[in-house]
Amino acid sequence: MASFTGEPMTYHRRSALLAGLTALVCAITLACANSPASSSTASTSGAKSVAIKAASAGQPPSNSVLGNGSYFSYPNGSAASRAAIRNRVVRSINSTWGKYSVGGEVRRGKIYMSTWSFNDMGVRNALVNAAKRGTTVRIIAAQGINRTENYKPWSSLKATLNRLKRGGYATPDPNNIARECRGSCRGGGGTPHSKFFLFDDVGNSHVRNIVMQTSMNLTPFAFKGQWNQATVFRGERQYNLFRLIHNQMSERRNLGSRAYVRRTISSITNIFYPGGSSSRDAIMSMLSKVRCKGATSGGVAGRTRIRVIQYAIHETRGNRIAKRLRNLWNAGCNVRIIYGVTSRPVLKILRSRSGRGAVPMKQNVIKNRKGEIVKYNHSKWLAVSGVYGGSRGAWTVNAGSANWSDIAFRSDEQMQQFFGFERTASYFRNFDKTWNQGSSKPPRAGRMMADGATPVEPQEEALEDVPEQPTFGKGIYKYMLEGG
Repeated sequence: MASFTGEPMTYHRRSALLAGLTALVCAITLACANSPASSSTASTSGAKSVAIKAASAGQPPSNSVLGNGSYFSYPNGSAASRAAIRNRVVRSINSTWGKYSVGGEVRRGKIYMSTWSFNDMGVRNALVNAAKRGTTVRIIAAQGINRTENYKPWSSLKATLNRLKRGGYATPDPNNIARECRGSCRGGGGTPHSKFFLFDDVGNSHVRNIVMQTSMNLTPFAFKGQWNQATVFRGERQYNLFRLIHNQMSERRNLGSRAYVRRTISSITNIFYPGGSSSRDAIMSMLSKVRCKGATSGGVAGRTRIRVIQYAIHETRGNRIAKRLRNLWNAGCNVRIIYGVTSRPVLKILRSRSGRGAVPMKQNVIKNRKGEIVKYNHSKWLAVSGVYGGSRGAWTVNAGSANWSDIAFRSDEQMQQFFGFERTASYFRNFDKTWNQGSSKPPRAGRMMADGATPVEPQEEALEDVPEQPTFGKGIYKYMLEGG
């Protein structure tokens, strides 16, 4: 992990010396006109061109470029699977270019991040080192959780970025920020709950416009104690849209009705809250297009397959979504649900013995000896394959940062609905792996037999143990937070 958190102490001194040599070489040979592509080729092949190295004073210490696709982390797996998302974030920071010059043009790599909580010193160190080499670093986080919990990596990042701009290094971008929002950054309530990371000018090939949107916060607990998902896209239009939202967040102004954004780019529908409502519920909109029978691809025995992994399902919004899932189950869809925390009303809806019986579902958590939940599934996604819209063989996912609760409508959130077999199939594989883990168990409210439909015990008896609404931060939910 040492390579993630620092760079050699001689790096800047060596770069300054080489920069002086470069000026002399450039005056004679035009060596400064080397393109980014030629620079990366030289470093990849191990060439010892002083001119190229000197022209690359902002060259990052790593060469790791995020690939298009989806990634999943498992806190009960190997070290690599626990940090499958987090380590990709750190490697991407360490692979983003700083300040450098090509043909006399000054360029900077860019890192834009939005997170709810920030408590990862390794990420902090990587970001500080990126700022030192001249990368534009702009980070948005929530004021409440980071101040309440006194997260030192966050306070240190804020102080260090400001100090770097005042002196000590000539390269940092004066526009660098580490900024907090008290409520939602773009609205009048809620919380800044978005979790997306943008990288521009990455690796030896200077890859542009990388977007990672995820359910993962920037904390050690996010990879040590949570299951999470992330999806990566590359593309200028996607990147520019996320950057626009990030810029709006950094201004910390209530945009009113303009805060709600729904925009489709290259068949990917991007949804940003605040401004959600019962009529602007991306999940309900998606489920309204589902039909249960007649699937020619992706279904189970001709029935549309619906899979859900969601951290929190509760309150009025949770009830509404649960009723729609219940109706689709009764209509013949093949439905399975994994959750972290839910409410008594939601369980009453989903575990009812009417119609086809209880909807198959499991709670994916790990408890300590006191019965307190110490690890839990924090992912937030819905996948459908089968009859959707006008297609009998659709494959589609909605994934992002939003829980299925009322506060999501008022908070900064990002969601994307995308189509395609490969991406959707990876979510189904994640579901099956998680469903079959020992940490995933049917809820006490109406345990099910092997056929996945018939309740063994009356739901009323066990539902007495389920709170009307989750008591976040208390009792068995002591380590679970509503804004997680």
